[in-house]
Amino acid sequence: MSENNGPGFIDPSYGKEGLAAIPAPGLDPNVTTLQVSSAACAPDGSMAFYGYNLGAERMPGWFTRLDADGQWDLATGHVPVSTGQTEPHPEYLYAFTSMIYAVVDGEASYITASRVSYLDASGTEHHQVAIGRYQAEDFKPAVEFGDDGIALPEPFRSTRGDSMRRVQEREPKATDYRNTPKLGVIDGKIRVIFGGERRSTGSSKKHTWCALLDAKTGKPEIGLGPEGKDSQYRLSLIDDESTTLYHAEFLSEGGFLLLSSANGKIYLHRFLPNAMPDKGFASGQGYIVLSNGWTRAGMAVNDRYIVVSRGGSLNDPIGQPNEVYCYTLSGEEDSTFRHSPSVKGHTLILDHLSFDSQGRLVLAGQIYYLEQQWIKSKMQVVRYLSNGELDVDFGNKGYSPVNEYQVGSNGLYLDDQGIRVLTLMPNEPFYEQMVKLYS
Repeated sequence: MSENNGPGFIDPSYGKEGLAAIPAPGLDPNVTTLQVSSAACAPDGSMAFYGYNLGAERMPGWFTRLDADGQWDLATGHVPVSTGQTEPHPEYLYAFTSMIYAVVDGEASYITASRVSYLDASGTEHHQVAIGRYQAEDFKPAVEFGDDGIALPEPFRSTRGDSMRRVQEREPKATDYRNTPKLGVIDGKIRVIFGGERRSTGSSKKHTWCALLDAKTGKPEIGLGPEGKDSQYRLSLIDDESTTLYHAEFLSEGGFLLLSSANGKIYLHRFLPNAMPDKGFASGQGYIVLSNGWTRAGMAVNDRYIVVSRGGSLNDPIGQPNEVYCYTLSGEEDSTFRHSPSVKGHTLILDHLSFDSQGRLVLAGQIYYLEQQWIKSKMQVVRYLSNGELDVDFGNKGYSPVNEYQVGSNGLYLDDQGIRVLTLMPNEPFYEQMVKLYS
């Protein structure tokens, strides 16, 4: 094995020399790619994407797929999202910013979520969530799910009617986990956490909600709240008005962990299956507080640990390390995985992380550095062994080699075949591609 084909180095057998562009319909993939809104990995290593096409009407969007070897799935091609829902419908219905793979009643599916907007007769805008389910094989709407594949949980106030806005175009934007709906499927039920908002002239009111739906039909399911009688329930968060949702981890018994920020602090909450705070977490407090929340952060969970990774702040001078915190599942501090990675002369932000099948922790993000007066970035991947020590056999003593052609990490996907990262080239508009590293 040469020094350039070991763990942490690019796998040249994937795509074209380790890189796979995500093609857009009708455009040259050597020049322009799909503008990815959300992505998900299937158990076979294939990647599904949903996004838009620049230079054309971009809403509704398209689904497409890369096979496990990084080749475009030509047989499936680009599948436009089905738009047969009963009108009127809310704004941003097809702006799927979240997507996961799940098996529902034996059917391989992709579950999507979008944050939609209603306008009532008084001119008040209401932000709510829409959930979609699509067959993994061909991206067609799941037959029994919602209205042509999309379910609309009832808004908090009655806003249905002719005053609903029609769907509109949006400007292209790279995939971003912040404030997007968080999806999980547990025991045949979809759980989604999302930010709701009521906005009128001169005022707004924000809250964070959990909704419960039947995964087969999209119909609301009760089971939330202190008496289990609700299908939507407002979460009890610290300073909910200023909360930015980061990540959620749904647990096998139906509870979930939620990582968020508010007013310069990062919060890790644990909730019971009924969306009530878990008072047994963190010595009875129900949540953990980390300072310096003016940055990005990620979370990984396995059957032993909760690991939170908080990036260095770009508001401070370049050279800030990435901080890593480890806790038991009950919220007690743990000394494992407490090494904080750093790159001399760079600010490091590793906000995508996951455990692999061997219990190793992989973190992906980017390093930031000054070039003249400009702050620039490069993709960075770091790996720890299962005992919490830096894996010195990965890349260059634990750190993947970096280059100027991959400038960020917008998604991390692990399996026994390798490490896949959704990344960008330094182009405008965004040139989006997958890169695969040896594991």
